[in-house]
Amino acid sequence: MADNQLAQQRSHDKAILISIVNDIAVQLKIIVFEKRDLFRIEYRPYFPGPWNDVEDRLRRAATDLAQDHFDWQYVEGVGLVRDSLQFKRNMLTEAIKQGVVARLLKIVNSILGSLTSVFPFLEAVKEYKEHMEAAIAIQNRWE
Repeated sequence: MADNQLAQQRSHDKAILISIVNDIAVQLKIIVFEKRDLFRIEYRPYFPGPWNDVEDRLRRAATDLAQDHFDWQYVEGVGLVRDSLQFKRNMLTEAIKQGVVARLLKIVNSILGSLTSVFPFLEAVKEYKEHMEAAIAIQNRWE
């Protein structure tokens, strides 16, 4: 790829990555604060738990992306570029539209798994999401 074309593609990919990180933050926050009834009763007292830390880590990832504080080699290595990235963006967008909790969390898990290679500090977010998933009573659609 020519330098100018590569720069344009990276700029486009970066914007998509930032939007994905922001959408993940919004969706997790909705589940934790607005959809508490999804959690089994015995787990509700534990949430939001360390939400502030989770939100800070997601915000840090979005900021690091915006300020180019990351290595494209890692981003490319985990398939967070071009068609693969757009595929992940589309899947996340559709899961958000459908409101199927299990599907949304599964897609978020996949994306966070890739992002932790770029930003290891997101591992705590992935673990928090996994604990949310474990605490949900029934993996179904919210209305």
